[in-house]
Amino acid sequence: MKENLLNPFQSIFEKLESIEREVLNNRLQPIKHPQNVELVDRKELAKRLMMTERSIINLENRGEIKRIKFGKSVRYNWEKIKSRYQI
Repeated sequence: MKENLLNPFQSIFEKLESIEREVLNNRLQPIKHPQNVELVDRKELAKRLMMTERSIINLENRGEIKRIKFGKSVRYNWEKIKSRYQI
């Protein structure tokens, strides 16, 4: 009779294992990056837009442009900026 009874936690363990496998599979998928993305720093962006670096920071804070951070470095996708401001 005991053999017919399932461990009440067995189904939970099985579900957790399947979720873990799925997460690991998704994490190990290669990230698709667009080719030939031109990233510029804040100084270069300010120069190209004929603005001050402080103005660029203000645009960031208002959410008008998106920055990409690499540690302490900040970069911007020039193609997205050009299309947003129709340059």
